[in-house]
Amino acid sequence: MRVTEPIFFVLSACVSRPAAGPVKAWDSQLLPNQAKLSRELWSRAIRPGDTAIDATCGRGKDTLALAEMTGASGMVVAVDLQPSAIKQSKDYVEKNLFPEDRPTMRWVNESHERFPNDIQAESVSAIVYNLGYLPGDESDKTIVTKSESTMKSLHAGLGLLRIGGLITVTAYIKQEGGPEEEAAVLDMASNLDPKVWTVNYIQW
Repeated sequence: MRVTEPIFFVLSACVSRPAAGPVKAWDSQLLPNQAKLSRELWSRAIRPGDTAIDATCGRGKDTLALAEMTGASGMVVAVDLQPSAIKQSKDYVEKNLFPEDRPTMRWVNESHERFPNDIQAESVSAIVYNLGYLPGDESDKTIVTKSESTMKSLHAGLGLLRIGGLITVTAYIKQEGGPEEEAAVLDMASNLDPKVWTVNYIQW
């Protein structure tokens, strides 16, 4: 899978039905698991010194991967509505990455529909979404991402991506509100200008 278009948009969704419209569906049996595939895609778009956004930082695994890719000269903006998620993510990055190897880290305890106003247009290499609830035995599974806020976030993110950047979205249809949120993301992706965007839909 090559990033050949000016901007590359990926949907990696845990689903069991075919995509509709111009969204190209991929057979998951030919691909690695979602986490490995997402990281491979990020690594192709992110260069040392770049800026990346983890729009749902959760427990910090994706945040750490982005921090390693952007490097000490880069920046990672980690966003989550839940203070516990910000703390877990921050602790995870600090535990696994030496201070001298960390990029500038910005921790944003807000809904993912709001990114910091000072992030310039077309300056971000990757924006990462892992929808649903915060994983973990002690997390509150009633707090989940919602279609409305996710759509606002994605629309905001479109203008932040640099040429050659990408957005990855992972949706879980077995979680509460998951099917509706996935459908909203797919509808949006299907209506992106095909002259500007490459859209792929990966099924697991």
